[in-house]
Amino acid sequence: MSREGARYPDDSLQDVLGFTQIGAKGWWEPQRERARLERGALLMTFVTHPNVPPQELVVAGESRGAEHAVRVTLTRAQLGARHPSPERPAAALPWSPPERLLVERGAVRPAIVVSHRHGYPPQPSERGKWITAPLIQVAPMFLAETWPAPLVDSVRRAQHPQYVWDRPPIDESRPAILRLDALQSLHREHTELYRFTGFRLAADALEIIDDWLMWWLTGTLPEGGDLLAAHTMLGEL
Repeated sequence: MSREGARYPDDSLQDVLGFTQIGAKGWWEPQRERARLERGALLMTFVTHPNVPPQELVVAGESRGAEHAVRVTLTRAQLGARHPSPERPAAALPWSPPERLLVERGAVRPAIVVSHRHGYPPQPSERGKWITAPLIQVAPMFLAETWPAPLVDSVRRAQHPQYVWDRPPIDESRPAILRLDALQSLHREHTELYRFTGFRLAADALEIIDDWLMWWLTGTLPEGGDLLAAHTMLGEL
């Protein structure tokens, strides 16, 4: 089935509000400037698993040999953990206390840019460049087929402030869940960690996602909006 004019399920917010996938009143549209980090842009990026705690990489230092191998161990990260300082500095893993090295599990997933591309002041110095690191916020998407079917049905009917059901125009348009409760920062200049798909949310769809973010962040659905109308109508099914 062609994506152009493809319909959404009749018990979805998109269908109730008259959206098709792409085309006339499309939920999605081709991104005019394909390589632009703009609100609504659909990216592929590395997303950590929300339910998996990080592990801490404990560095014992470099071995005393020609190979300069680094000796490390992995342990469950704990806020109050104390580890001895390495015997010798490890050049391959530069860090200094009170910094700690964490390892997180995750996968490459679709994500939607939800924040505006704001300007930042000039870098104050090489040492202080983290202060003005140009960040944006993205919301990741997870395949709906891995979720319990009753929950997916409820999400598709717009009954949860933290979840948005969708069918992004990638990967054979398999249904996915956008998680507004799993927002993460992305450094704009680390372009090796994300790529563009060539699609973005249409303006009307982005307005609904903005209302959805308000619902998630404040617990209040904006009065008189399409999201509230769809949420109420689909909640009666």
